[in-house]
Amino acid sequence: LYSEEKAKYKRDVLERIELKDKELNDYLLSLQLDEINLDKSVDELKLPEMLLERSAAFNAQPDAFPDLLDKLQRVGRCAIEADHKLDDLHNRLKAIESPDLRSDAGFKAIEKELERISDHHMKARTNNTQLQRAIAAHSENLRVLAMPLSELNRRISGPVVKPSETAEGAQLKRMLDKTEEMRKQRKHLIDTLSQDLDHDDI
Repeated sequence: LYSEEKAKYKRDVLERIELKDKELNDYLLSLQLDEINLDKSVDELKLPEMLLERSAAFNAQPDAFPDLLDKLQRVGRCAIEADHKLDDLHNRLKAIESPDLRSDAGFKAIEKELERISDHHMKARTNNTQLQRAIAAHSENLRVLAMPLSELNRRISGPVVKPSETAEGAQLKRMLDKTEEMRKQRKHLIDTLSQDLDHDDI
């Protein structure tokens, strides 16, 4: 009877320990800690696929950004030239004082068309200014994006580091070490308990 109770007690303890071990292992597996090597230097960050695609597109056309800036400058010069021409036309129309000419249908049509062109030109200039500001704000990012892939990776990844040397990595390492220590203690407890029960022949 005593042997049966002892065996039952041993089974009960081992089942509870096995259950807790499974819970711990399932939790650790969910963290995917086996994919993390805290002592290995992180010298290459995996860049997002979209970023790699944009970088490849920029590198395939190395002159794209300089060409864009050149075109914007040309558009700016054309806008200034158009300003002068439109101002000149407005001044010429204003200089016409003859009531007969000013009331003429052809004159009114020219005046109306000039206003339409001037309005369109002002909107185009506003759009051009906004585009120039946007490009100026992102010019550094565009320059980085146009870098060779290895240089882009270093620029974004920063200096080479070991995860275990960061505050977060050190804390995670302590937790993992503590977990491993608990596993060893639990195994030692099981071994000791089994031996004690096996040698207990009261």
